[in-house]
Amino acid sequence: MLVMNPLVPEMIVSDLSRSLHFYCDVLGFRVEYQRPEDLFAFLSFHGSQLMLEQDDLQASSWRVGPLEQPFGRGMNLSIKCPHAQGLIERLEAAGHTLRKPLEERWYRSNDVLFGERNFLVLDPDGYLLRFAQDLGTKALGSNSGAVVNRLHLFANRGAAVDFGFSQVVSGLQVQPELGVVPRQTDSRNAISALTPRRCSTISLTVGVDTPSALAKAADERLRGSRYSSLRTSPG
Repeated sequence: MLVMNPLVPEMIVSDLSRSLHFYCDVLGFRVEYQRPEDLFAFLSFHGSQLMLEQDDLQASSWRVGPLEQPFGRGMNLSIKCPHAQGLIERLEAAGHTLRKPLEERWYRSNDVLFGERNFLVLDPDGYLLRFAQDLGTKALGSNSGAVVNRLHLFANRGAAVDFGFSQVVSGLQVQPELGVVPRQTDSRNAISALTPRRCSTISLTVGVDTPSALAKAADERLRGSRYSSLRTSPG
């Protein structure tokens, strides 16, 4: 049974079918339930929830002012996602332009910095969406105030090894504006391809069986580099 989050935004849209295509077919949201007679749909996405209802053009206490494009002025919806670059590729393939390109950002909460890779996109009615991929945390003031660049290596068995580097590194065919390396399939080639260049984040898929094997392969190639931390976590 669906359990609703304590806070669930409900947005009036001009065309429910168009909005469902954008959210479900392009971005990968799931329809939890619909009320076709009300032109209403309840959506979910990796723990986030959203309600959409088509404008019936009638006076109502739910309307606080005229609906004019772009809708939702003055607010944005921050939505967690597991892989920001993958969403961007789906959006671009469907012909959507980003409002703000992918970037790595760190936000302070007292003495801790929370990291994410995020981008902005407008939905068909102009609602502003921020999709954010979690990069973990670090202590305020670590790395002499510099942003720790992160290298994510994903093992085939679903475990991720996360290196925080105090120097920038990248691999083959880097897209400088995004700081992303296309996925690789061979672990030795992927690791040996790493060379110092300007880049924010690297994402590689490598063919090794365990996080420890992946860490060993990366450590052998990057021996002498000034990486500041190593942790393993579920991918």
